[in-house]
Amino acid sequence: MTTLVSAMAKSVEQINRELAALEEQSQELGQTLRSLYGNYLAELGQVTRQQLTSVCYQLCTQLYPESFLKLSYRGRDRLQRQIRQCSQALQERLELEQLFQPDESELEALEASLVGGLHFTREIEPLENLSERCSNPSGPELAGSGSAGPDHAASSHSG
Repeated sequence: MTTLVSAMAKSVEQINRELAALEEQSQELGQTLRSLYGNYLAELGQVTRQQLTSVCYQLCTQLYPESFLKLSYRGRDRLQRQIRQCSQALQERLELEQLFQPDESELEALEASLVGGLHFTREIEPLENLSERCSNPSGPELAGSGSAGPDHAASSHSG
């Protein structure tokens, strides 16, 4: 029996180590994803700016060249400036999107609220503690845990 408890305790320790390693890997993955997302937004801002300029050029030179040429020099200059400002504002908005990504504490708070306050990173209770609790069902450990109700006690005696 002692050998079985010892082997199970070792497996609990192994599970705890694996959980810790998985948590570390998920944090690293989260950082990598945030970095990639930031790079994506930066590239998207540049491409969007270029595409907007290209579309406006095509509108002014291919679809409505007469209307564009009817504008005074000052009007064409103002239109081009507005296009540049619009594309710059769009790029800046994408950069701001990157800056306002939630930080780690906000993500943890969100996770806690979504999961109902459960923390998946808590350690698994060693088997010795469980065997002590099972051998002493009237002890104070079970009084506040809520896991030993009348149905649970009846089912454990019937087995």
